[in-house]
Amino acid sequence: TSIWSLLRIPLFRWIWIGICLSNLGYWMQTITAAWLMKDWTNGDPILVSLVQTAYFLPTVLLIVAAGTLADTFDRRRLLIFANIWMMVAAALLAVLIFMGNKDPVMLLALSGLLAVGFALNQPTQSAVVPEIVGQKNVPYAVSLYSVANNGARVLGPGIAGVLIPIVGGAALIGMNAATYVFLLAV
Repeated sequence: TSIWSLLRIPLFRWIWIGICLSNLGYWMQTITAAWLMKDWTNGDPILVSLVQTAYFLPTVLLIVAAGTLADTFDRRRLLIFANIWMMVAAALLAVLIFMGNKDPVMLLALSGLLAVGFALNQPTQSAVVPEIVGQKNVPYAVSLYSVANNGARVLGPGIAGVLIPIVGGAALIGMNAATYVFLLAV
């Protein structure tokens, strides 16, 4: 058994691919939101820094409660709920931006709502892994999960930086919304 042998398990493989895509979209959206806030506010340092706060504060505040929910409720339904939540928040933000809305409060609010779904999703995803791969394979699964998370943290901002001037912020945020569709299908 190697780390990559777990990808032979169809359900784990598809979930892992979905996690890679959705995490990549999430990190692309965080950079896109900061970029948009810079443009909309002429680089106001407080508002630009509040974008990162909107993405990370819900996770800090809710992650323990979300872990408890993951241990209490049906994890599959909780994952579906969290991914629908994130998809709707991202899609709504993309549509509003596409329609010309440049309200910084709207950007912060919808970014925060997306982060609430992210906070709910993360511990639930982690709790599902042993059920899929079995206890003996958990270390390998955790390693692959780390590759998905850290790879997205590294690649997402770079990809966003290249694509924002080409396709625009609304399209990138829309791409993030679309990544949740794949994960929901799995």
